[in-house]
Formats: sequence, structure tokens, C-alpha cells
Amino acid sequence: MKAEHAALAQAKQTLAAKGKTFNWARRLLNPTHGNRAARLYAFCRYLDDLADEAASPTEAHTRLQAVDTALQSGGSTDPKVADALLLFRECGIDAAIPRELIKGLLDDLSAVRIRDEAELLRYCYRVAGTVGLMMCDVLDVKNPSASAFAIDLGIAMQLTNICRDVYEDAQLGRRYLPASLVGDLDAAALLTASPSTQASTQKAVRHLLQLADRYYASGEQGLPYLPLRARHGIRVAGRLYRAIGGQIQAQDCNVWAGRARVGLSQKIALTLSSVIFGGFSPSFLRVSSSHNASLHRDLRSLPRNGAPKESDYDVIILGAGCSGLSFALRLATLGAACPKILLIEQRSSYLNDRTWCYWSQPGASLTHLARHTWNTVTVAHNQQRVIYPVDATPYQAVASDAFYTAAFAALAKNPNIELRLSTSVSEEATDCDGRWKVQTPRETVQSRQIIDTRPWRKGPLAQPLLAQSFSGVEITSEAELFTPDNATLMEFIDGPAGQLTFLYILPYSTRQALVEVTVFSPHAQSAQDLAPLLEAQLKRLTRGHAYQVNHRESYVIPMGLPDDVTPPTPSYVRVGLESGGVRAATGYGFQRIQQWATQAADQLLRGLPIQPHAPDPWMIRWMDSLFLRVLRAAPEEGPDIFLRLFSRVPSGPLLRFLSGRARFTDCLKVARALPAKLFLRQLIKGDRI
Repeated sequence: MKAEHAALAQAKQTLAAKGKTFNWARRLLNPTHGNRAARLYAFCRYLDDLADEAASPTEAHTRLQAVDTALQSGGSTDPKVADALLLFRECGIDAAIPRELIKGLLDDLSAVRIRDEAELLRYCYRVAGTVGLMMCDVLDVKNPSASAFAIDLGIAMQLTNICRDVYEDAQLGRRYLPASLVGDLDAAALLTASPSTQASTQKAVRHLLQLADRYYASGEQGLPYLPLRARHGIRVAGRLYRAIGGQIQAQDCNVWAGRARVGLSQKIALTLSSVIFGGFSPSFLRVSSSHNASLHRDLRSLPRNGAPKESDYDVIILGAGCSGLSFALRLATLGAACPKILLIEQRSSYLNDRTWCYWSQPGASLTHLARHTWNTVTVAHNQQRVIYPVDATPYQAVASDAFYTAAFAALAKNPNIELRLSTSVSEEATDCDGRWKVQTPRETVQSRQIIDTRPWRKGPLAQPLLAQSFSGVEITSEAELFTPDNATLMEFIDGPAGQLTFLYILPYSTRQALVEVTVFSPHAQSAQDLAPLLEAQLKRLTRGHAYQVNHRESYVIPMGLPDDVTPPTPSYVRVGLESGGVRAATGYGFQRIQQWATQAADQLLRGLPIQPHAPDPWMIRWMDSLFLRVLRAAPEEGPDIFLRLFSRVPSGPLLRFLSGRARFTDCLKVARALPAKLFLRQLIKGDRI
């Protein structure tokens, strides 16, 4: 008994010295819960000290492994570990939970360079979400539904810690800011940060604090599961930590300006407002909503993460790229009428890695997202140059980050839509009595309708007539090099034999432009393949002036894929790039996808099966196929073909043809402008090549 009193006294002393925020909130707990909380904090702090105060990572690893062994065996000669084992038995704490905490601390012993948000959230679960789980047992919480909210409060606090301690962690060789936000920086780069690194770091900290707010909000929703007095203590602890984030934001997220702290007067004000007014909040008295499962999408396979085993949806969308997000964006506007939707996406974060262009015609969608509009376009080869007016249907560009931001904002406002990132499909969907089952690493989900936007073609079905490969950079030049009211659609340049090569330039200002090298060839080419051509063209365009690269983008668009002969399944629909989402002869797809998304949302709302992309009229398909076969057989004729089109066909008929709205007379005008002998020769051959 004497030893237990000594352990408790030492635990309280540790909490008072090293955990001022938690010690403040502990005063609001009843004596039993307060003492247990102090002992739990002392154990967690002891583990931190074992890792941080060891003479070497090897020694730290050995010490932590010894504690892990003790947790498995249930006995230890170390007084601090022995007291923790007594606490765990007293409260019924599963040893698997503190063992996960040790795993997180072991990860800190090597050079920490977090890749993405998914990895960061798993780390936060291990070193802080586990503490939330143990606190549930410390506070005698019996309802298992409380676990998910407890994890969220722990994650929120750890995200705040990470944002506060960016500089201190960098001194220890640790970078917790995800590479997806700041790039693959070494920790040392954060100590003497360049202006660009400072800007990206501040932006990343701001983003993570916003992410933390989502987890704080969820954590507070779980307060009604706690004993009444404990609700005040946990709420105050969370709000004091959240206030640290507010201090960081008040410093404009400048992590070099000194460690953010909450002063005594602010602690008193927050505590009084929480205790006096918090008790009247409905969320304080009763559970107001179920846990948002999307917050735990990256915590699969981790203990007590609150994930359901099987979930039902009206529609599951596989792939959250342009097609999947466009469809979800339309559905989000339905508000409460929106069915229950799940989007599954492998990527963990989204980059500004694509620019979608289109001819803006009546009825075009999302034109408010356009970054720039051009009323003339140019097609050029050697000394020939056609400047083509497109006032009636101007050329517009949408940057992928603007589209993603708009989509995510809309999805966040509709609780009927769930987006799971960093999630793969373990097996192909199976039809079970009219419900499609999809297996993910975390759970089985099911729905009556599947919209599959992922690449799927293999073998002969994946061989297009031509591949449109492009690689480019957006640059900002020190000199005024560009004409911002004119886009260069095609400036044909010399390239390897057997392919059609041209430069594509979208000028956003006199100093800023997207410059891409594009190739039509029988085989896809990578950014690395196109790098020499791109470098040479940038050197020519900038004429020795300095410039900086804002971002890079590259992709391959299949042009003229074989028809899919698989019998259609009304409840399993393929859409997107490989399923009719782009025009065969041009590669344009953004507005085509928006049209499908609008129609599909209407069909779903009316209770009808969602239809795939509608095929182009037979004449368009026939002309596209012949056009692509000619370009494949005679790529050297490409410049003359395109110059003929833009110099001989009026803008109305040509742009309707290019954007997929051609009339019969438009097709005739396009056909008359083309070199007859060349096309007749290919027509007579009749093969697809």
C-alpha cells in the first residue's frame, strides 16, 4: 500500500511538472478518476522519456521493447511499469492498446519523414488515439461506441502538438508534416527554411489545424458517453489544446515565431465558459449523432477503431477522379434528397497535376471554375500560322486543384456522401442477390449500383489507335514572353519519326503559362521519354530568361479504343477515360464527363438505372476512326491536315465538331477541308491497323 501511495504521489508530481494542461483539467475529475488519469499520464510520459532520453536509438529501442515484453507477460520489476500494470488490471485496459502506443514511439527512433495524411493519422492514433482509448477505461466508460470519439480527441490533440512543435521536432530529425503537403523535405530544411519552404510549411500547418478541428468536433460529440463530472474535465482538456491551435493561427502559423502557449487568464476563461455554459449544450447531455466513419478510413486494422464490419449504400463509386467526383458533385447538390453514396479512392491526397480544357458552349458546366479564357487560338507549322477566332465558344481551362477544392467543399456539406481515401478494393465486386459486395481492407460494403471509373482494359482491349502522350510545366518567367489572350493549340515541332509532335501553350499572363509537349503515336510515352523535347522547347521559348516551375503535369489519353463487347450489366456501369469519357479523335473529356454526371444524377433521383456514356453518333465514330487511322499511317501529314481544318472550316461548324455537337452539315464541311486522296487511300485499306 505504501508503494502504491508513493507511485501515485510521483505520478501527480510528473503530471504537474510536465503536463500542465492535463493537470489543470484533472482537477475537474472525481478523485478516483483524477488519480487514475495521473497514473496513466505518468506511464505515457515515462515511455516518451525512455525514447527521448536514451543515449542512442538502439538503447531506446531496447528499453521500449522491455516494456512491451512486460505488457505481454503482465509483470515487471520496473516500479513505473509495475504501477501501470496494476492500473491496467484495475481498469480493464487491454494490453494491445499501450502496445500500439509503443509501436508509435518505436517509429520515432528512425528519421521521421511522414509521406501523407493517412500515415500521419495512423501515427497520431498510435501515440495519442490509444491514450483516448485508455482514458475511456480509466473513466469507467462501458459503451463501446465511445471508443471512436475518444480516438478522435486524441488524434486532434496530437495534430495540435505536431503543428506547435514543427521546429523542435526538426531539431530531433523528425518531420511530421506530410510530404504530400510540403514535399519530401529533410527535417534540417525546416531549421533554416527558404521563403518557399516557409510558405509551404505555414500552409501545411494551417491545413493540419483545420483537420484537427474536425477531430476535435467529433471528440466532443462523444462526451455524453462519459460520467457527468468527467465530461467537464475532458471537454476542458480538449478546448485548452484546441486553443493552442488558435494561438498558432494567430501567429499566421509561423512555427519559427516561438512555441504557442495558452496563458493562465485564457485557461481560466475557457474553463469557466466550458463548465458554466457547456452543460446546457445538447451535445453535452446526449449523443446527437453517430460517429463519422470517414474519419477512421485510414485506421483500418488498428484496435477498437470503431469501424463497422459491413455497410450499405445506394451507390458505390469506385475511383474518385474527374468522373467519380463530378458525379458526386452533382449528387451533393440534391441535399437531403441525395441517396447514400460511397466513393472509394486509392490515393491519399490530391495534387494540382492536371489541366482540363474545353470549348465553352451554352450549357457547359463548372465554367465558374475556369482559370482563364481565350478568344483566339493558334495552329502553326514552320512559317504557316492560323490565328482562329473562337469568341462564340471560347477556349477555357480548369486547373485540377480548383475542381478538387470545389468538389470536396460540396461533398463535405452533404452527410449522405462519404469519401474514403487511401482505400483499395481487395477483390472484384460480386453480385449477391441484387446487391453488389465490395471488399476493402477495412470492411465489406455493398450497394445496389456500382459506378466504376477506374482503368480496366487489358490486352487487345487496351490498344488504342493512337496514344496522346503529353508532359508539361507551368512556369513563371522573369520576362514578358506570352500573349495571354491567345492559346496555342498546336505548334508542330520536329520529333522522332513515326509520330506527330507539337507544342501546346496556355498563357495565363505575359509571364505565366502552361507549356506542354504533346505526341500522337502508336505507343504511350512517359514524362521521362518527353523530357528532352520539353527542355529544348522551354529553352527556345524563354530565350535565356530565368523562370521558375510552379507545377508539372503529364498523362496519356487513349484515342480510339476498341469497342467493349462485354454484355452490359445495368447495375454495374463503367465510365471515364477508358469507357467513352473522352472524344476519340480529340481527347477532350471534361465537359463530356459533366454531361454524363448531370444525366446520371437525374436518372438516380428518378429511380432509374444509371446509364454509361452515350456513344457518339455513327458518323462521328466513323470519321474519328478514319481520322486516327490516317494520322497513324501518315503522321508527317498531320500539320497539313490541322492547318487545313483551321484555315478552311468556319469556327461554328469546326468547334461543334470538336466538342461533339456536330450536325450533318458540319461533318460535310470538315470532310471537304481534308486532303481527299490521303483519306480515300486509308478508307480503301479499311483496316483498323
